[in-house]
Amino acid sequence: MKLIKNLFKWVLRILLIPLIYIVLAIILSNIPVNSIEITEDHVHTVYLTTNGTHADVILPKELLTASLEFDLITEKSDEFYAFGWGDRDFFINTPTWAELKLSTALKALFTPSETLMHVNRHDQKGSDWLEVKLTEEQLTTLQDEIMSGFAIQKGNTKTYVEGHSYFGHDEFYNGSGSYTCLFTCNTWLNSTMKSCGVKAAVWTPFDFGVLHWHEK
Repeated sequence: MKLIKNLFKWVLRILLIPLIYIVLAIILSNIPVNSIEITEDHVHTVYLTTNGTHADVILPKELLTASLEFDLITEKSDEFYAFGWGDRDFFINTPTWAELKLSTALKALFTPSETLMHVNRHDQKGSDWLEVKLTEEQLTTLQDEIMSGFAIQKGNTKTYVEGHSYFGHDEFYNGSGSYTCLFTCNTWLNSTMKSCGVKAAVWTPFDFGVLHWHEK
């Protein structure tokens, strides 16, 4: 009987951890920071988008700095560049949710892992993209934050990961930092938005925690 009680306590503790994580994530995802009024100084427009789980920030081609564009694969028809940071194994081995394995998800969440930057190129603006207005200073910060997501080598070079693409117009590059359940792909983007002084969540591991502040 004592063994059963102890087993029940351990099961309860194990179940409580993800429950507490989800509850805290939802609460913090709905607490805003950087509630700044849009003024005439907000002359630049960037965009946010999501595939339903993972959010990206999108820059028009003309807003790419020389260092940010350097080493990226580009084509003349490219007009917009979407940037997303995330777990290497998850990015490479899970092109669609149908291919998601429990082992991949658990490893990404609970083991600090290597990361990649995903760059998706577009020839036209998406109808579901959310606009974010930036000042010149905010844009500079955003460009620097995106750049810091890449693992930069000597000579300011990025490392292209060959043989992996979802759509034929997207690429992967080695990323910096580690992915954990406390710092997910959406946490990275939310932190980037916060650094720019853009309205964002206190903390969020979810795409909606980044996006819903900019829905009209």
